[in-house]
Amino acid sequence: MAINLLAQYAGQVDPVSPSYPLGTPRNVTVPGDGLGTPWEAAWLKDKEGFFQGLLDRASITESGSPDTATVSDYHDALEALFLTQAERVSNGGDIMETGNSLPGGYRKGGRIIWNSGVLMTTEPLSIRNQGNTADLILAASMQKDISGTWVVGTGNGGLPDGLTLAQGWYRRFIVSKPDGTTDLCWDTSATAANFFADANAIAAGYSDATLYKRYGYTEVNAGLTMTEHFNSAVDVNRYTWDVCFKEIDVTDPAIGTGSRTALAFPLSVPPQCLGLFNMFYDINGGAGGACLITTLSQADSAASSSLFTMRVEDSPHVANVRGEWEVDVSSQIFARLESGTTLDELDITTDGWIDPAIVP
Repeated sequence: MAINLLAQYAGQVDPVSPSYPLGTPRNVTVPGDGLGTPWEAAWLKDKEGFFQGLLDRASITESGSPDTATVSDYHDALEALFLTQAERVSNGGDIMETGNSLPGGYRKGGRIIWNSGVLMTTEPLSIRNQGNTADLILAASMQKDISGTWVVGTGNGGLPDGLTLAQGWYRRFIVSKPDGTTDLCWDTSATAANFFADANAIAAGYSDATLYKRYGYTEVNAGLTMTEHFNSAVDVNRYTWDVCFKEIDVTDPAIGTGSRTALAFPLSVPPQCLGLFNMFYDINGGAGGACLITTLSQADSAASSSLFTMRVEDSPHVANVRGEWEVDVSSQIFARLESGTTLDELDITTDGWIDPAIVP
């Protein structure tokens, strides 16, 4: 809400101008002539509404003393509304400093859509850069081609020059120029170093190598195309394979009892993400047995009837479990059998993964 001076005080303001598009306040010509802009409640309320609204929205209690250029409740309110606490401290409270509108670690949007084996679209994305010093804003959806050399803009290549497409995981980055213009790319470097060394990127003005953020991973298969997968519309951190992967199919003695054995998922789960696993456990003989699944950060504990992920007794000899486990930098989790257990089969399929894009 705001008043229009020209409408509110017809005949008592000068015409609109570029400087005052809603009318220009003016003085009286002769005292009492009624031609000046009046000092009245509506005019003052319009101004006070703005300033009091700042204090209310920023949850700042007025000091009771008039503002000055050096001590100002209204300035504090603007800082509280537009800067994070860390930015107010580290940047001296400069509200107009580039990239200081989103809180540290912020991410919104950025859902990806698999279009084909080489084409992927990213929907609008707002995110802080890796160093939490600037905002990276993708205002409109952008499509990139992983098989093409990077060129600025949607519909063009997304792989930095010098990188040859090979089977494995590629990091997906949003990158920015110092003026805030953004684009997308893939890179094998955790810091998008290949992109910032790319001749096309340098020519396009991508000169600040701190203005990047990884917002996902893309898997390239043996056919040098992206395996089809989906990104949840309600949780952009969740990815699901169109057809689930089966990478683990092991039998005794491939999994140990004295210490745990690494199980690697190099094609189905990106490093340091949560794998969405389905596990089938089958043992031989009439005795029961347990299998304990752990992550790198957990202790290598002995599997037992009281410490297990999957456990069977006498009959039947199979067990199933579905869950989420964090894989390490080599996309591994770990398994250990209870002493005396004779394993017939351990099958693990992967439905997808969860990637909060916290680590580079």
